[in-house]
Amino acid sequence: MQDLVAGQKLKLSELTQDTRLSVAVELAVGSGAACQVFCFGLRADQQSAGPDYVIFGGNQESPCRALQLETPDHRMAGGFRLHLDKLPADIVRIAIAVARNPTAAVLVTGTLHLRNSEQVDLASFAFGAAGDGQAAVIVTEVYLKDVWRLAAVGQGFKEGTPALWRHFGITRPIGDFLGLSEAPAAVVKPATPVRLGKVILQKQGDQQKVSLKKDTGNNPICLNLNWAKPQTDGPLKLVQSLWSDKPDLDLGCFYLLRDGQKGVIQPLGGMFGAKHHSPYIYLDKDDRTGTDSDGENLFLFRPAEVLLVVVFAFIYEGAANFRDVGAVMRIRDQAENEIAINLDNPTPGRTFCAICSIQGTDDGIVLTKEERYFLGHRDADEHYGFGFTWVAGSK
Repeated sequence: MQDLVAGQKLKLSELTQDTRLSVAVELAVGSGAACQVFCFGLRADQQSAGPDYVIFGGNQESPCRALQLETPDHRMAGGFRLHLDKLPADIVRIAIAVARNPTAAVLVTGTLHLRNSEQVDLASFAFGAAGDGQAAVIVTEVYLKDVWRLAAVGQGFKEGTPALWRHFGITRPIGDFLGLSEAPAAVVKPATPVRLGKVILQKQGDQQKVSLKKDTGNNPICLNLNWAKPQTDGPLKLVQSLWSDKPDLDLGCFYLLRDGQKGVIQPLGGMFGAKHHSPYIYLDKDDRTGTDSDGENLFLFRPAEVLLVVVFAFIYEGAANFRDVGAVMRIRDQAENEIAINLDNPTPGRTFCAICSIQGTDDGIVLTKEERYFLGHRDADEHYGFGFTWVAGSK
């Protein structure tokens, strides 16, 4: 495999004879949920061949089927399948780009991986740099000049999506489909915050925006986990009453702050966090049995400093999987609105659940239902890419 540097160009034949390629983009920790990956089909003048040849979540395949969105796996933010021999004659260049959601305060940095049709790595290119302020990046281009060639571009745009669109001659506001329009927001008179009541995030990927404006109050955001031993009627009730191992769930989180600090908060190891100093994330107790009426509570005292938090529950003992416990998470924001997440789609044999992720934006946070089940902490960490070092522990 060849590691490319910005500005490097080479013939594809130096890497492979395959005309079916796969491109995967891996973004830095905390950037994935705030960025969108695009594939542009371009003419000889390096302008877009039209909206049908801008491939992203809202347009997953070109008419000729030469450009296709590929479902990302593991830590990949997005990817595409490229069938060079299926491209129309007037499309001679393919550009891969990443654009940041304008409400997000993350760096557009990561690594692009080029693979052949058998998913063998051919080349990689690390793009973006801390502090460069890029809101959109043209990462790489595959282009026809006598033969197919590859260029590691790394061209950034501080203005973001609009500059990227202009660069490729796109007039249709495709970014609006994704909420990526970066037009200045209208100035409105602050209003008294409205209580939204209770919102239930039912499906994996469902999201809720939480404002952090001053008029929403100064209370911490509270994430409550509650559970109980299943109640059984009939002949099994006596057996259940003799069951001494009550489910012991641990609430915790992986966190990454805007200043780059990262860590883990959980009862295991006595890592309860802190209220009055960094990370300003605090776990109130370790409920060993689920009998405490208020369960366990994780508080975010300074949510504006959060870049990414992955909140998890871990079955320490007393149950084989999450089907054996009635676990529910309730999140109360600073305006006292409630967001509920039921853990109702467990994977058998998995005792670790990433319940939700919290992504920091410029004016708030975005809470996403994850409900992803893993074998343990290390497995979950590998999925989300925090890069912690794990050792065995006990209470």
